[in-house]
Amino acid sequence: MSCPCHSSSGAAPSSEMAGSVVTETPAATRSRAGLLIDSHSHAIEPASTPLSVAQSVLMSVTESDWAAVAQRSTSTGDEGCFGLHPWRAHTAAAGWEDRLTLILERHPSAWVGEIGLDKAARTAETKKCEFAAQKSVFEAQLRIAHHLGRPVSVHCVRAVGTVYNLLELLAKAGAAPPVVAMHSYTGAPEFIDRFLKLGAVDVYFGFSAAINLVDQRRRENLQACLSRVPLDRLLVESDLLDATRVDDAMVAITEACAELRGLPFEAVAAATTDNCRRALVASVDS
Repeated sequence: MSCPCHSSSGAAPSSEMAGSVVTETPAATRSRAGLLIDSHSHAIEPASTPLSVAQSVLMSVTESDWAAVAQRSTSTGDEGCFGLHPWRAHTAAAGWEDRLTLILERHPSAWVGEIGLDKAARTAETKKCEFAAQKSVFEAQLRIAHHLGRPVSVHCVRAVGTVYNLLELLAKAGAAPPVVAMHSYTGAPEFIDRFLKLGAVDVYFGFSAAINLVDQRRRENLQACLSRVPLDRLLVESDLLDATRVDDAMVAITEACAELRGLPFEAVAAATTDNCRRALVASVDS
């Protein structure tokens, strides 16, 4: 499986990228990571070193990932997510909606993810953005999530207005998923207020070191977003393929969020863990 959400190296951000990250011993990092739930992970391959995070929400990108996600989530106690990423939406094979519904029914607490829209993406096959295919597949997955009462993890690049308008339309029709997690959110901070007012859907905002701490512009946007995201709607995530880098990355983004919010690390860790557990329960209770 390849993860289109971060660099192909899967590298965790450097201390310069992370800004507020302090140098810690491996034991200290593991201890802090143990307070956290990774709300968006691609580390589905067996790790040589066990993860320290309390739990991971494991994403799929293509249909070919679903079996590996199911196997790992079953063996580790992590939560699996099944869906089609916007970068691969144009490759969706006939009957994919029925197969997605079936595997979600077999895993009653699973999320739908990673799904979404990406106007910056250019496919390897056509060398252009297949936005019409993305939108069609995204809408279908949102409806499946509503039908089964599952949370969704949403990838959104240069399409925040389109995502918002679609969710608003579905919410008004009573057809929205119960929970939407905006993954590694880099959209305009002003849209956060609008998402939070949707009412019929609980929208959470996730942030990662791999995406939100890569440069000063992203860090400034993170700070602006954190000023608008209520603490009870905040998530932290790794968005990494390489399991050996997850603990460091999770500590890095939590440390940054704590600094930018003016809160202790432990307070942000407790809040984001509670938030993710509440979102996980949403699928079980639906």
